Amino acid sequence: MTRILVVGDGDLAYSAGLAQKRTDAVVWGSVLPSRPEQVRLYGEKVVQKREAAIQRVFYSVDCTKCEDHFTREDAIDEVHFNFPHLGYDQQAERGGSWSRAGKHVELFRNMFASLKKIQSSKSTMKLTLTKTPPYKVSDVKKCAVESGYFFTEELPFDSSQYPDYHPAWGDDRDLIKHGTSNYGVGGRQFIFTNLNCYVCSLSCTSMELFNQHLGSPKHAFGLRSQLRAEKASKTKRANTVTIHIPKKGKVAFKKAKMKLKKKRGVR
Repeated sequence: MTRILVVGDGDLAYSAGLAQKRTDAVVWGSVLPSRPEQVRLYGEKVVQKREAAIQRVFYSVDCTKCEDHFTREDAIDEVHFNFPHLGYDQQAERGGSWSRAGKHVELFRNMFASLKKIQSSKSTMKLTLTKTPPYKVSDVKKCAVESGYFFTEELPFDSSQYPDYHPAWGDDRDLIKHGTSNYGVGGRQFIFTNLNCYVCSLSCTSMELFNQHLGSPKHAFGLRSQLRAEKASKTKRANTVTIHIPKKGKVAFKKAKMKLKKKRGVR
């Protein structure tokens, strides 16, 4: 079953709508605020409604530090992030458009670097951007390539497919007005594929080259080496005997050992 992780989901309406639409998948929703902060922003009833609709909800998740909450063993096939932004930062606002653009690019660079640590090969990242973002889409694609993610497809984003969903800021701006009237209108969804081979520690620039690599002697050798290392590790653990000595027994053992040393004339 496909496992989807949604990051930075504001009021979690998108995760709830996605869980209703994708009955073939397990949907995990996550937000940056803690649960008490989420309740302050949207109310206990809304939070409980979202938690009931989504298979699992995670709070205090920073998209640039996903490895603090997830691992590759979680088998996350898709990661979704809609209309990412830096948050309400007055200093960033005063820094000018170029300053904001640079900070957004750094956000994407750190996000892809983090996803690389939790996603397996051929997994995808679906990133929805506004029609006129404060950064260049080409810069986002460059950040993805740095971490072994390669752009594969661009699709229109239709928010009407997800009941109750509209872009939310995920901060105090939602207390003034829940989302905005035009933020996210005409958004485009950019799909990136993880073409990292974790066995051979390399990345490919296309799915065709990646599939060729998977069938190469180099990859086969890497797999055999990995299997041998795992087998040796299991054998070592199986042959390790752990003896648990009670606290009183430890004292008696230490005294007996010292007594034996004295008897032998060893200090």
